[in-house]
Amino acid sequence: MRPILLAFLPALAAACGGSTTPAHPADAGMEAGPGESAVIWPMYQRDPQATGRALGKLGSSPAVKWTFAADPGSLGLELAGVASDGTVYAVQSSGQAAAPPATLFALHPDGTLKWRVRLGAPPLDEYYGQAVVSPDDGVTVETSGTGQLLHFSADGALRWQVSETEGLTAAQDGTLYTGTPDGHILAIDPATGATRWSFRSGQTFEGAMPFMAIAADGTLYVTNVGEGMDAVHPDGSLAWAVTLTDASTLIGGGGPAVRPDGTVYVEIGDGTTAAVTPAGSVRWEARTLPSDAPDAGGTPGLPIGGGLAIGADGTLYAAAGDGNTGTTALVATSPGGSTKWSLPLTGALSSNPIVMSDGTLVVPASLPQRVLLVSSAGNLIGTVPVGAVGTRGLGNAALTPDGTLYVGSGDAHLYAVAGGLTGSDAGAD
Repeated sequence: MRPILLAFLPALAAACGGSTTPAHPADAGMEAGPGESAVIWPMYQRDPQATGRALGKLGSSPAVKWTFAADPGSLGLELAGVASDGTVYAVQSSGQAAAPPATLFALHPDGTLKWRVRLGAPPLDEYYGQAVVSPDDGVTVETSGTGQLLHFSADGALRWQVSETEGLTAAQDGTLYTGTPDGHILAIDPATGATRWSFRSGQTFEGAMPFMAIAADGTLYVTNVGEGMDAVHPDGSLAWAVTLTDASTLIGGGGPAVRPDGTVYVEIGDGTTAAVTPAGSVRWEARTLPSDAPDAGGTPGLPIGGGLAIGADGTLYAAAGDGNTGTTALVATSPGGSTKWSLPLTGALSSNPIVMSDGTLVVPASLPQRVLLVSSAGNLIGTVPVGAVGTRGLGNAALTPDGTLYVGSGDAHLYAVAGGLTGSDAGAD
């Protein structure tokens, strides 16, 4: 699922005053492999292709390493990204008069506070949309309520802001892409906030932010609720546009995501995913989310997508639940469109799966909050509880090369899980 926990106001303030934080070890930088960004976890699902493939894996001992709490009364704390020096960015939600103001936190890798910036004050009911950590370790935050891009330097200073925006992603070189309510796609210079080009798509984004992914050749893919998908060249010209079957029920959490060969996956209709070629033709459509069931009045339940991930071999992983029955499953689909396996689970899968470097899946789950470890063959092989029983649910996660998993939560905490997951998941999974 795209980030949904955070609200903002347009007024920006200087960094909040705070108490002295505990001493912390030096922040250790991490080197990227060939062709990889130096930023550890720059954006939603880590890379421009939104594959969810991590560069590391969890170790052998399950444990919550540390917990960072948002201000008392906060409505949630969402992970925003991890910089090249290990700085962890998280955003605190607001949206009610009694809630504390929306705030961006920068944390040391040990969970101690580095700095914090107040983003606004309640009570506007607005939500955090996306975030991107730039190559210089600054961070750009998009607000889907006020419709702004806010860029902060690595020391917490506001460098620039752009108004009337919807959605956010970034290319490998750091170029930012966002939409506007009237359907334009903008390419933004990450250093200055200046618009490099503007493209008028055939879609509108008023009240429904675009979802975007970028192929290795720089082609930008844009989808939206109720509409199709546009492919845009790196210079801002249209490559092609395609109308997807039953696009009126496009599920926001599912794609686009780009396979290594350039094939684009996007969820459409009632739990169906389309595979679209780089040339714009639909290769196949297949059911990749669990079958829904009608409610007492006969209304089908809408599959609640938790996002997509793509393995190194092109296998598509989709996590979702049924809106009526509450049943959930993790489904693996082959590059050809056939189901490889489906793993039924209890509770809710409301966040994105992550593919570890060895192919094992890490799946944040809710009700109760826990992180699941699933083999590439579809077997549930471990779990770790995260947070108190009965809390609201986990958000997006990031897995660093050193084997630390960061995940935000609706219980207004950010959790760092060190090591791996062992044992079996409690319940009838």
